[in-house]
Amino acid sequence: AWVAAREGMAGSPKNMIGNSLSNAHALQPSIIPQMELRYERLSSVRMDGGLKISKGFPAEKVDLNVPANTKLEILLDQSHLTNAYFTLIFSKGKDAKINIGYAEALYEPSENQRSAGKGNRNEVEGKNFVGRWDNLISNGADAQNFTTLAWRTYRYVKLDIETAAEPLVINDIYGTFVGYPFKLNASLDTDNQEIKDIFEIGWRTARL
Repeated sequence: AWVAAREGMAGSPKNMIGNSLSNAHALQPSIIPQMELRYERLSSVRMDGGLKISKGFPAEKVDLNVPANTKLEILLDQSHLTNAYFTLIFSKGKDAKINIGYAEALYEPSENQRSAGKGNRNEVEGKNFVGRWDNLISNGADAQNFTTLAWRTYRYVKLDIETAAEPLVINDIYGTFVGYPFKLNASLDTDNQEIKDIFEIGWRTARL
């Protein structure tokens, strides 16, 4: 029952002859390249929530089965900071709650979380997860696909899952890296591994 589309006003490339309307929807070529988009997988499980998890998960596409009437937390590690559109594909588990959290690092315990430090970013035991969250509820169908509308920044991804009467299956979980397509025109020749690591970290920071 939608009304057929009609032309609202002329739209032409900016600064072209004939574009005399000051309020026209002028089109303009982008002056920068398209962002790079690259498929990437999380590397490891840091906390399994007591669930029996297949050895390859999440670095490989392996089903993760969560029993009915179960509440658990799973912490996944990308191994480095990334900007990515995050994707979760899941099946069954009608009315299951799936909360997805994203964080650069975990925080040291503190009465005032705002003043808490991160410490060693590789360490997770005894630390608090503070980050941004996406909250889902399963409708029970097969191959439900959730991808964030905007990219998320994370090294760690936390899954807070609470199933109802039906088991939930996590079919796949991964990210699509997004970043400005810089080209690395520099090189570094040194026997100092720490300096090599700093160079790599600096390059990754520039990309993000």
